[in-house]
Amino acid sequence: MSNGTVGDTAGALRSRQTSCHTPRRDGRSAPGNGRVLIIGLGNPLVSDDRVGLRVVQRLRARLAGLPNVDVTEDYWGGLRLMERMIGYDQAIVIDAICTGAEPGTIHALSTDMIPTQKSASAHDVNLPTALDFGRRAGVHVPNDRDVYLVGIEAQDVINFSDRCTPAVAAAIPYAVMRVVQLLGSLCPTMPISSPGRGQPVV
Repeated sequence: MSNGTVGDTAGALRSRQTSCHTPRRDGRSAPGNGRVLIIGLGNPLVSDDRVGLRVVQRLRARLAGLPNVDVTEDYWGGLRLMERMIGYDQAIVIDAICTGAEPGTIHALSTDMIPTQKSASAHDVNLPTALDFGRRAGVHVPNDRDVYLVGIEAQDVINFSDRCTPAVAAAIPYAVMRVVQLLGSLCPTMPISSPGRGQPVV
């Protein structure tokens, strides 16, 4: 992977106190004062499963102070993740994924393409089912099409470790850029930088 950096996006955004939403033509929500949740998932005790947590650690500093944008983390998916999305119009979820691709590959996925059910309970559910459950319960959660998932291809999601494998660790800055790019699509006035060359983004 080649090296690449993103400019001070947060500083630029702080100087432009505009709404994160403008009218769209793609069917996604466009509220006048929408809230965006950026949440990293993972197990901090397992090697590459922690990568979503590592990404949001960097994003939290970069995006601090932005209006209507909250950056957080959690260790559970399913119903717990749905509960974290209550009150938000759009969400970006970052998590490890295993598809057989090269470790460190960054995937841009829809809600039905990545498992976010991290509980071992047979009573827990996947994210689309959890979101539907929330809507039926009368709470405000994002539409499925307004939930963006950034998956980082993992190499080791079994062994206990306090660090990611080298290929996955090297992908973290590019995953950060991918999330910034997605946020830029929600906030059209935000200046963004493209991912570094040589980093697989699918």
